[in-house]
Amino acid sequence: MRLPGRSAIAGGLLTGVALALAPFAGEASAAPCQGAGARGHAVSLDTLRTATRCLINKRRRNHGLVRLDGNGKLRDAAVGHSRAMVNRKFFSHTGRDGSSPATRVRRTGYLGGSDSWTVAENLSWGEGAKSRPRAVVKRWMRSSGHRDVILLEPLRDVGVGVARGSPFKGERAGITYTVDFGRN
Repeated sequence: MRLPGRSAIAGGLLTGVALALAPFAGEASAAPCQGAGARGHAVSLDTLRTATRCLINKRRRNHGLVRLDGNGKLRDAAVGHSRAMVNRKFFSHTGRDGSSPATRVRRTGYLGGSDSWTVAENLSWGEGAKSRPRAVVKRWMRSSGHRDVILLEPLRDVGVGVARGSPFKGERAGITYTVDFGRN
């Protein structure tokens, strides 16, 4: 079924040992994820974040993987990046300040003094029906790189950042998603 509206996605994985960076390419239950089918402008940003995390965890559970715990530091990095993309009109894992997902996550203190860590990030933007969390996660699961990030076994934590608006010049409507994944 084709949904009305437009969308874009991007995904990336970073894994690190100590301070070296080497780039590589909710609750999971039987109950439905509340807000998963809601259009982005019809519900709170918190509902969109929670529904997205729930849907990601359902996909992981369906593949025999552990549930990801919501993490406030990863959420802060993700929210900040979504807002920056909307406010500064860009759609990329590299911030306008040159920051990588790992740099943004490190700034929150999530990595601490860990010698070994993994950070990954998925991005999405959609308007209309394509702004629904269910549509966003479905698009990610149909893209091998994004699916690989969601189903990466060592991940343990997740933070979802959502901002109202488009990251593209000349566009105002839509919802912009950043999901930062991690293990430290």
